[in-house]
Amino acid sequence: MFARAADDFGHRIHDIPEAVFTPTDEHEVTEAVREAHQLGLPLLARGQGHSTAGQAQVEGGFILDMEKMSQVRDVDGNSMVVEAGATWYTVLDTALSVGMTPPVLTDYLGLSVGGTLSVGGIGGASHKYGAQTDNVTALDAVTPDADLVTCSPQRNSAVFDSIRAGRGRHGVITTAVLPLTPTPDTIRRHVLHYTSLTAFLADQRRAMTLPDADYLEGQAKWTGNGWRYELEFVQYPGKATDAPADLTSLSFDDREYEELDYNAFATRLRDGERRMREIGDWLCPHPWVNYFLPESTTDTIIHRILDTTTLDQIGERGTVLTYPFTRHRMRTPAMQLPTSAVFHLFALLRTAVPAAPVSGTDMIEINHTLDRVVTDNDGTIYLGPLPRS
Repeated sequence: MFARAADDFGHRIHDIPEAVFTPTDEHEVTEAVREAHQLGLPLLARGQGHSTAGQAQVEGGFILDMEKMSQVRDVDGNSMVVEAGATWYTVLDTALSVGMTPPVLTDYLGLSVGGTLSVGGIGGASHKYGAQTDNVTALDAVTPDADLVTCSPQRNSAVFDSIRAGRGRHGVITTAVLPLTPTPDTIRRHVLHYTSLTAFLADQRRAMTLPDADYLEGQAKWTGNGWRYELEFVQYPGKATDAPADLTSLSFDDREYEELDYNAFATRLRDGERRMREIGDWLCPHPWVNYFLPESTTDTIIHRILDTTTLDQIGERGTVLTYPFTRHRMRTPAMQLPTSAVFHLFALLRTAVPAAPVSGTDMIEINHTLDRVVTDNDGTIYLGPLPRS
């Protein structure tokens, strides 16, 4: 139990807590928070431990392992009440059983509801619906003073705004009310290929304005002869006779097209996780960085970083993501975002495999340099390390 609490997906920070609690309901959460408050000890809730820099660890304090609070308490045609320890796999499976889905899903669904609501939670639909924290209508939470409160935009709104994306520092989420939207029967997935980074980024921003852009992401991929780019444009047709997406305004080099079951698309990383566990990559260090870049500096910064980044610095099985958002959709006050009307996520998801030419320590040093480049150019860091006590 203590070994689990002193590790995460990053596998490089190992803070040993004073105690680990596994509450089964909000009353047990309240008791643990009250005890920590009385003793003057820090307390953090832990979901699936998918942080990469010890954000859900605490040295000499209390860890609340939320794995036993993982039930869906209620679901109807419009919303779901779910405990904070439930994964988004559980949320999606339950929602699909009534023909519905959350508006915004992260790419990887093995994260806990409380975990993503404590940081923001973004995905390919965020340009249209905002972060997951913008798509929760109410929370039950325990404040640092051990008060169990229900909060929403209309009730205890200050608590609601401090806890969403508050990174666990302003209270422990116990349950969340999530809105649901109808599930499409199938999805239409276009993968657009580019050799020009400038054209790729411009097309991402243009694609975001198209009426059929229900899901939009992008990747930079190393080909052995430089970087190439993929824009993933997904349409959720209301019915099979809906017209296909009109992409004639985009300047891609070539494209692929497929139709998929919605569930298969939403859970597409499940096989990748299984493979990572089989070959041992899941237990390797993951020095990930995620940035939000304002539109005015996005092209310059991404060009600068990719021009000086090698495959060894990413890791052979690493991933480079970038895709845009509109600021007016991202409404969570606690999220640190650029002020520009449009901004991009830029993420370097590194994997430090054993005996690689660039070590995990070297990757971290590279990240520190990139942090300064981004913040010096009006960007912000998403999911970055928290101050060490």
